[in-house]
Amino acid sequence: MKPREGLRELELRKETTSGYNYNCLAFAVGTVSGELPEERKAAQRWSDKERRRTHEKVLEMLPLEAKTERGTNVVWWAGFDVARVENIYEKKKFMGEPHVHAYSCQLERDIVVVDVRCERGEGKVELAIYHYQSRSGAPQR
Repeated sequence: MKPREGLRELELRKETTSGYNYNCLAFAVGTVSGELPEERKAAQRWSDKERRRTHEKVLEMLPLEAKTERGTNVVWWAGFDVARVENIYEKKKFMGEPHVHAYSCQLERDIVVVDVRCERGEGKVELAIYHYQSRSGAPQR
């Protein structure tokens, strides 16, 4: 089965989100949860508040060792430490997997991220599905 066929079989649809301040994760969660305001400026303000709230949640959830070391590949905060989380927030960079995990915990809902990547020129398609469970420590692939 081709990846796009799998997406259709799962009845998933592609949604477009705003790239405003790299808050695309907040916009996606707001769209799915129905909390995103329809008016553009209100939606931007809402996404900035969500970004701050999620940043605070990630910091609250990080274990003590994250102050001095990055998480290994077997923990939910893989590749992140406090300094990296702070830098992402302060420099308005892309939110990462710990942020998805924080949303999952905040909403008390599982989040499934489908990542479809096409290699240019070769026509290969890679499909990765990440399942973030609201009560578990690490995303499953």
